[in-house]
Amino acid sequence: MIESYVIFLLFLMIIGGIISIEGKNLFTSVISLGVVGYSLVILFFLLNAPDLAIVLAIIESLTLVIFLITISKTQNIDIKSRFDLRRVMHYTFLIIIAFVFTERLLPVLEELPSFGEPIMRMSNKYIELSAQTGSKNIVTSILFDFRGYDTLGEISILFSAIIGIMLILRDNNVNNSRNNH
Repeated sequence: MIESYVIFLLFLMIIGGIISIEGKNLFTSVISLGVVGYSLVILFFLLNAPDLAIVLAIIESLTLVIFLITISKTQNIDIKSRFDLRRVMHYTFLIIIAFVFTERLLPVLEELPSFGEPIMRMSNKYIELSAQTGSKNIVTSILFDFRGYDTLGEISILFSAIIGIMLILRDNNVNNSRNNH
């Protein structure tokens, strides 16, 4: 039963993503992105991840409000749009493409184990071997003993992103100070 909800939400997210990319104005794109984000919130609740759902709902709400306020302040928005047959045909074509994609995806989803059934291939090994590492808990032993290179790669990516942001902000501040003098 939950699989049908997940498939419907995934289909809704695909449609929302296509509409947000192909939208003719920013207002339509932002509303479509809101549909995608709130569909993901519902999906997290269905998948028993309420902590992620609550955080995503807060971030999605704040982002949506900020986007809508910014768009309304910077552009003259006509919310009542005219009926355009080309636009309707375009969206119909995109919906058909999304439906065909979803139809091709269904056999792949049927091969996955049902929700709630644990997949214990690797986790049993991690649980058995974590006692030999001398770590205080299983999470620490997995992150630093079994997945150490992966964790090192993630940390280096985050460090590179922080350095890049600092360089961009510093360069922007230097240019602003030059323009002010």
